[in-house]
Amino acid sequence: MKQYSVVKIKSLYTEFKHSDQSFGSRAPRVGDEGTIVEVYGDDFYIECSDKNGVTIWLEIIGPNDADLELLYISQSKLKVRTKNSWFVVRTSLKYNQLILLPLSGV
Repeated sequence: MKQYSVVKIKSLYTEFKHSDQSFGSRAPRVGDEGTIVEVYGDDFYIECSDKNGVTIWLEIIGPNDADLELLYISQSKLKVRTKNSWFVVRTSLKYNQLILLPLSGV
């Protein structure tokens, strides 16, 4: 699995808890779909968002935390520049829309 791929949580081995320091509105659940926003060795920084792009949860998930199903491998190479930032463009098959993801190091 690589950056900007879409995955689905098939099972959870670690109980994630939502707190005041969590990003989003709740913890990951079985059946959630999310985008891998960064890869750290065997761990993935995954964001689950609603159809409006609002983050539901953002967590680092490792191989001992969950069983993930790969739904979509990002093939996007298109980069977009706004006034101060760069983004990579990804298509959302689930919501039939284009998504701009922040790109660092450009």
